[in-house]
Amino acid sequence: MMNKQILKVLHYIETHLDDELSINTLAKIAGYSPFYFCKIFKASVGESVMSYALRLKINKASTNIINTKNSIIEIAFDIGFETPNGFNKAFKKVFNMTPTEYRSKHVELLCKYKENRMKQPEIKYRETVYVIYNTKYGAYENSVCTAWDELIWKLDSQNRINILSNSELFGICYSDPETTPENEIRYDAAISCKKEEVDTFIEKGFYVKKIEGGKFATLSYFGKDETNRVWMDLFSWIVENNLSNQCKNIPPFEKYLNWSPEISDEEIIKEIYIPLD
Repeated sequence: MMNKQILKVLHYIETHLDDELSINTLAKIAGYSPFYFCKIFKASVGESVMSYALRLKINKASTNIINTKNSIIEIAFDIGFETPNGFNKAFKKVFNMTPTEYRSKHVELLCKYKENRMKQPEIKYRETVYVIYNTKYGAYENSVCTAWDELIWKLDSQNRINILSNSELFGICYSDPETTPENEIRYDAAISCKKEEVDTFIEKGFYVKKIEGGKFATLSYFGKDETNRVWMDLFSWIVENNLSNQCKNIPPFEKYLNWSPEISDEEIIKEIYIPLD
């Protein structure tokens, strides 16, 4: 599992993308000197801390380009770019197209999925929950299984496997595989736990955090082949219902409704949650 201090920094970056992020600030959060922090971060994550932060800012911008009607200049300024030219260059380096071209392409895609939507999304509300979790990097088709195998093995080794019978199971999807290098795609396998059990799990070496509650756009599905289509269905519905400006800067997640070791991934019923204000 990843260094806890680096996980703190990852969480801080992910929740402060609109802020100016300095090496000194991030090193202080990690509890390292700036020199050693940069070395340890790159060894842990596989890229420099500034490269990681920039990539997340660009990914956030790409979401805003699709889901809002804000101008490209507004979106660039919102994530900390001082000039449109600098933003255009950084964006094109990631997506191989300009922000304007990206918006045009995805408007067409969203219209296509709107016409062919199979299921009806809905709005749901959830309470905040604590979760134990395990983070893995790599292509989702590999990292998901590895993350769950490791987390369940650790529960079993600590005689806590019984938690699965009364808990919610989540997959937190941090990265867009179309725009993120494979070795930098992040996935968290997460299992809900009671607030009063948090300290016990931490003492036993588990990582614990919150999945914040609130308002969500949701859509359920099953079957591996449906994954990309259903995500696009949900995003097109958000745009269609003028909810784009409500999308929060929090990673979406999936809830696994009927997981058990006896059933295949194709049989698992999954519910996507996209956080809204």
